[in-house]
Order: sequence, then structure tokens, then C-alpha cells
Amino acid sequence: MIFSSSPCSSLPVGGTALAACVAHGLRLAGWRGLAVRRNPLVFAMHVAYAWLIVAFALAAAAPLGLGVAPRAWIHAFTIGAVGTMMLALMPRVSLRHTGRALVLSRLMRAALPAMSIAALLRLAVAFSYGRAWAWDWKAGALAGAALLWALCFGAYLAVHGPSLVRSSRPRAVQPG
Repeated sequence: MIFSSSPCSSLPVGGTALAACVAHGLRLAGWRGLAVRRNPLVFAMHVAYAWLIVAFALAAAAPLGLGVAPRAWIHAFTIGAVGTMMLALMPRVSLRHTGRALVLSRLMRAALPAMSIAALLRLAVAFSYGRAWAWDWKAGALAGAALLWALCFGAYLAVHGPSLVRSSRPRAVQPG
């Protein structure tokens, strides 16, 4: 595993994660994400990539002793980066490979930000460990994060499942 919660590797792990955070942050800055915000299929991929940067930042902060839960990065990576990227790419690929227009349904437009909300809820729980006041809402936040995650992929299945089991539409010939 690249990142560890063990204090034995604090400086190398923290430094490596910080370098990755900066490198990916610079890369994302060059993508002009706000210019594509009106295209949710593309903008969601930018949001997912931003979650990767958040994950690296959390992975750097924890071993460097900056008060971050040691495994908080995992939730930013798995729910935020991977979950959002899957939810952004699966409709795009499904639409393209079944000959349909690259237009995101209203349900999928709602599912994409819901995945980020699920990641934020899960991170809130990760940051609350060891704090007595957090027990009141932690179970609800965990359940909410899990429910949102499941609903997001359920939305994909509801919207795109039928087209995946039917015959594809003829594709228009692409120039060049």
C-alpha cells in the first residue's frame, strides 16, 4: 500500500503525497475546468480528478502531523475520485457505444454531485473519530454516505441499463 497510517514512514509518505498533490494540482489547473462546466460529462471528470488531489493532500497532511485522520485520504480517493470518475465515464461510454447522443439525463445530472456529497459525508465521519460530540450524528452520516453512493450507481443502472441490453443504434460516421 502506498500510504500508511504507521508513524514509521511519516516523512517519506507525507513528502511523496505532497509532491503528488502539487503535481496533479498543476496539471488540473491547466485543464480550464470552468470552461467546461456547462458540459456535465466533462466537468464531472474534472471534479473526480480534483478529488484525487484532495486525497493526496489528506495523505500528505496525516503523516506530517497536521491533524488529519490517518485514513481520511482513502475516502476522498475511493468515493470522491474513483466513484465520481466511474459515474462520469460509465454514462459517456454507455451512450457512445450504444449510438446515443452524449447528453446526460436529469437523474445522472443529480447523481454526479450526490457522489461528492457522499464523499464529504464520509470524510466528515473520518474527521470526527476520537471526538465525543460526534457520536450523535456519525451513524446517520455513514448511512447517508452509503445510501447516496448506492443511489448514484442505481441511477446509472436505471437510466442506462435498458439501453445496454437492447440493440445499439447505428452510429453516425465520424469525420477524420
